[in-house]
Amino acid sequence: MAFMKAILGLGLTAAGILLTGWEAEKYQKGQKLYAFVEASCVIRETETETVCEDTIRTRQDPGLPENQQKENAYEEEKPDTSQIDQIDFGALQEINPDVTAWIEIPGTKVSYPVLFRYGDSNYYLTHLMDGREGKQGAIHIDGSGPDGMESRNVLIYGHNLLDSSMFSSLHSYKRESFYRNYPYIYLHMPDGTKRQYRIAACMVTEGIETEWYRYAFEDDADAQAYYNLFQQKSLYDTKTKLDAEEGRQTILLSTCYRRQCRRMILAVRES
Repeated sequence: MAFMKAILGLGLTAAGILLTGWEAEKYQKGQKLYAFVEASCVIRETETETVCEDTIRTRQDPGLPENQQKENAYEEEKPDTSQIDQIDFGALQEINPDVTAWIEIPGTKVSYPVLFRYGDSNYYLTHLMDGREGKQGAIHIDGSGPDGMESRNVLIYGHNLLDSSMFSSLHSYKRESFYRNYPYIYLHMPDGTKRQYRIAACMVTEGIETEWYRYAFEDDADAQAYYNLFQQKSLYDTKTKLDAEEGRQTILLSTCYRRQCRRMILAVRES
């Protein structure tokens, strides 16, 4: 409880955003909490190397055109662009035992705890990771299935907000050039492992279409038909295939897109 009391006693100022008056007040509670958790529970590497399209190594094969060499490089190379060295999950789970992972997306502001509450997919839409009500809510896994982060297809939600927090910066992936520079996301786990995922598709729905949100399948054929829809609807070709027979875990990152009835979804595949 000592860690929790430290949070409640904070006197930090809100992040510098273009909000004033009552709008800013709605965001301050969550900004203070997540800034404190990041500073207290995350140890970052002192030196990191940014890997982008212009510097990534390509397989030298004079028999292949340059664009094909780049495609092969994206498939074969798995550079670790994570900037996080260690997460104090003991402290995080003292705040809330629902903390099940930490998500990091290099090149964006996404660096947050991921929560899971089985049987309730709505709680963290309106509650911060410490259980208090707050505008930002929390990054959370769909609670419909019992397996959480161990599901074959994991659904993770986060708000798109005026202060650019939570999943707001996922919108950068509308640009293929941004994806080329930052194709990986990371999930840090309580057991100390780090899971790397590569973005396979980026799409925008026309409405709240529930067929996009599934965590279980009848068989590999059912899963493959589902994955094929994502790749067909993708805003660009990532050259990364979602293959049901490979048995790799897939994660869907979902946030609001402009109007409340539309959603932006990133489909990412375990590397």
